[in-house]
Parts: sequence; C-alpha cells; structure tokens
Amino acid sequence: MTSDSLIKGGSWDNTIEESFIDLEQNFSLPDPRVGFRVVMEVLEP
Repeated sequence: MTSDSLIKGGSWDNTIEESFIDLEQNFSLPDPRVGFRVVMEVLEP
C-alpha cells in the first residue's frame, strides 16, 4: 500500500498475472487481503 491509497503487487487472493509491482489497485476500506508481508532470510555460518 502506498501513501496515495494504491495497492501495488498482489495478495494470496490474486492470480500470478495480478501480482506484479507495476500493477495498481485502488484502496479505500480495510481488507483482509491487504497488508504487509515481512520476510527474513536466515544465513547460517
């Protein structure tokens, strides 16, 4: 989600064709499909 109320990328409910960063959707209400996904890569020595 960006500061101008646009959703970029996709969610678990989108197809692969809808999941690219250059695709945008409008956002106005809370939606369980919209949020931030945190990813952490663990590198072991």
